[in-house]
Amino acid sequence: MKNKSIHYWIDRAIDSQITRNVERLAAAPGVTRVAVMPDIHLSKKICNGVAIASNGVIFPEAVGGDIGCGYLMADVDGSQGAFRNARKAEKLLQRLSQSVPIIRHSKETMATQLPDDLLNTQLTCESLEKMKQRDARVQWGTLGRGNHFVEFQKSSTGRIHLLLHSGSRAVGPAILAHHLKSATYDEASKLLFLDAESAEGQAYLHDMQWARSYAAANRLRMLEQVHAMLAGFGMSVDFESVLDRDHNHVQQETHGSQTFWLHRKGTQRLPEGEIGIIPGSMGTPSFVVSGRGSADAFLSCSHGAGRRMSRTQAADRISANDLKRQMKSVHFDLRKSRKLCDEAPGAYKDIRKVMKAQKDLVRIEEERLPVLNFKSG
Repeated sequence: MKNKSIHYWIDRAIDSQITRNVERLAAAPGVTRVAVMPDIHLSKKICNGVAIASNGVIFPEAVGGDIGCGYLMADVDGSQGAFRNARKAEKLLQRLSQSVPIIRHSKETMATQLPDDLLNTQLTCESLEKMKQRDARVQWGTLGRGNHFVEFQKSSTGRIHLLLHSGSRAVGPAILAHHLKSATYDEASKLLFLDAESAEGQAYLHDMQWARSYAAANRLRMLEQVHAMLAGFGMSVDFESVLDRDHNHVQQETHGSQTFWLHRKGTQRLPEGEIGIIPGSMGTPSFVVSGRGSADAFLSCSHGAGRRMSRTQAADRISANDLKRQMKSVHFDLRKSRKLCDEAPGAYKDIRKVMKAQKDLVRIEEERLPVLNFKSG
């Protein structure tokens, strides 16, 4: 690519809209370099699948609304009987839907109180604080819609593993919307930015970090709910094996002799030797990986396969029967087939090609195949 401030890891030619989007981003005030991951796909103003380094300024839109969205993975011990036939899997899916609400808890399923560190940390405006006390409380331990999921996977050794993908729920978008009101608009890039050292910039960073912490704690809370449910199926979560990584954030990092504000939107930070996971789709493999420590990528890698169709395109082009064929032997809620067409494997890029494109960013440690996937539709 011509722009030396943009580094690409891609498996094929990318859409001209994505190229324009990335080049506009690279020209924004304070941006020094952009690393483009192979799962890049369009998303409003800033694509998913980028890592952005800037000096002195921060871009809330380069984190997005689902602040702190990420993956939690853990090993599962015990019987595998729940995955052996459709009837047993259907029962497990039903119990999952009761144990992990999609939008909010009812009075009957209300989760325990928010942890003290989250409850006692004040957000920077009254409206956000009220939302924390209201929405963040009733959404504590809930999954959310879209591509958020709970999935059981099997490795080549026959071991069962759990993978959970979720974020900061309603409070993340509220934090983004609130702080964009005080941001400066750049006509050339069409982006809004904040001076990182200003009161407004510091307020955003404070609330963004709260949302990251909430998202991570929310994933752990859901894992506890799943663990309690699994007892009825002769299984349990190995909490010693838990690993959690998020992929929507901004933080200060030093790379070489320079310190940047490093934004990641749909991109994992994975330093040399550290372990992460890169999922494909609800019907394709996930890969446990270790970082190779690429300086050009800011120690980053993709967070998944990335969409090759928009949700609208997928819903129009993929039928419920197509979805069932693509899912093959993976258990999922068949009643949601029509609603899940926009999440079908065919709506996503080929995960093996995505992994090949970032072979200098990560080492593949293990391949895991989906056994059962729970998603809202």
